[in-house]
Amino acid sequence: MIAYIEREWIDRFNECALHRYAFDSVGFGSLNEAGMHLYAKEITMFKLSHIDTLE
Repeated sequence: MIAYIEREWIDRFNECALHRYAFDSVGFGSLNEAGMHLYAKEITMFKLSHIDTLE
């Protein structure tokens, strides 16, 4: 995973609880120019990661 954050936000980031959810990409549809994807049915994640730091 690659992530970037502006320096002005790093203290706020370090104080929050950030989680990354992973799903199978099959079945997701693009919302095109919105830059998002949609899944029309209930889906179960297969991995949950807690992000402690960007190091």
